[in-house]
Amino acid sequence: MPELPEVETIKRGLQKSIKGCTILDVATDTPKMIQGKTLKDFKKEIKWKKIIGIERKGKLLIINLNSGQNLVFHLKIAGRLLVREQGAQEDEYTHIVFKLSKGKELRFADLRKFGWVRLVPKTKMFELPAIKELGIDPLSKEFTFKKFLDIIEKHRGVVKKFLMNQKVIAGVGNIYASEILWKAKIHPERKVEDLNEKEKLALYRATLAILKKAIKLKGASVNQYVDAFGEKGGFEKELNAYQKAGESCSRCGTRIAKITIGGRSTFFCPRCQKKSN
Repeated sequence: MPELPEVETIKRGLQKSIKGCTILDVATDTPKMIQGKTLKDFKKEIKWKKIIGIERKGKLLIINLNSGQNLVFHLKIAGRLLVREQGAQEDEYTHIVFKLSKGKELRFADLRKFGWVRLVPKTKMFELPAIKELGIDPLSKEFTFKKFLDIIEKHRGVVKKFLMNQKVIAGVGNIYASEILWKAKIHPERKVEDLNEKEKLALYRATLAILKKAIKLKGASVNQYVDAFGEKGGFEKELNAYQKAGESCSRCGTRIAKITIGGRSTFFCPRCQKKSN
């Protein structure tokens, strides 16, 4: 599933390529991926509207229209948003195509068809559960260490689940939770209430460092992810824990272990990330 670095990379690509374009038409072979409206009404409300901005909230992508409405996209597990020239070779699993001015298309491709788009008035954005329930964005100015302490001190339970809880910190998923904990040298099964001040600071710093580095490298192309132009990211070459079970830890040489937490595969170094502090 595309996580914060991947969605941020796509957002930046869309900003460069389709901001200022006008939506001329939309077509789909999977109407269920358009939520909240019939295709007829959806098309009627977005045709001839200009794209004036692109935002990201957690793992959601938002295209601002000059009508005061926003197109909200959730890529789910395998969704892709691709900018192509009209008439370019068809992309696999494309189910929605937005025909744009300047000879461009925005293609929504999804192998599993779990992704969705919804047209939402700007004034009602925070009524959408997918946005209303989001926690703090770790790339925001508000995400200071003081704020992080305020948040973590109100929670209990396994630290890996804490990092992946979208109602707490928006955008961190399975890949980056494993990488953040490896960098911070914290065992994924540790309880947040048992972390000391030094460990909390390490966790905060690791969260920022890993996410920023991943964005710089345009995300991690594990599974289906590519950027807005169909290019793979580079962060998968920098992974130290995720999907490295059985390989030597790049820090100490111990074999990376794999366990399951909350139904998700979790990777860590038994030596670097001890279960007890």
